[in-house]
Amino acid sequence: MSLLTVTLLYWCAEVSKLYIRARTTVKRADSGPTAAILEHFTSSAAGVMTIRAFGATDWLAAHMHGHIDRLSTARRHFFIFNRWLSLQMSLIGVIFSIGTGIILLSTSAADAFLIGYCLSYSMQFSQAMFKAINNFGMLETYMNSAGNIIAYTELEPEKQGGREAPNNWPSQGNIEVKSLAVSY
Repeated sequence: MSLLTVTLLYWCAEVSKLYIRARTTVKRADSGPTAAILEHFTSSAAGVMTIRAFGATDWLAAHMHGHIDRLSTARRHFFIFNRWLSLQMSLIGVIFSIGTGIILLSTSAADAFLIGYCLSYSMQFSQAMFKAINNFGMLETYMNSAGNIIAYTELEPEKQGGREAPNNWPSQGNIEVKSLAVSY
């Protein structure tokens, strides 16, 4: 029984390594489109009159749909990874429960209620492992976020000096407009 348990725990560890690596990649792919959608929405809301004046609503809607497509692709992959982990943990749980049942049935000293009690707890093994691996994956993602915040606080600030404008700026008061199309 202990060999079966150690083997299944090793399998869980290997599955969790794959899952966490994939989860980190998918979460990174998820954060880009999410930020792009928020930025697109706030800038569009702030400039809605200008957008309508220049007739750019169709272009902005298509641009937003591109962001949403990238976000839905990342979320779909994240859902697939979670289903893959659930399938792996269910398979491990089935093997563990079958192994436990075979060992319990092979020992004639066990009573029926004790066998049922042991099997009911062994069937919860896959669910406990799924929760543990998923929670560890979330912790890993949060730790990556904390690392990104720390890296952001350590960035060098941009130089704010710039160049002084000349005293006679603007030197001319001319504005030249070519091919301007405005609508509402």
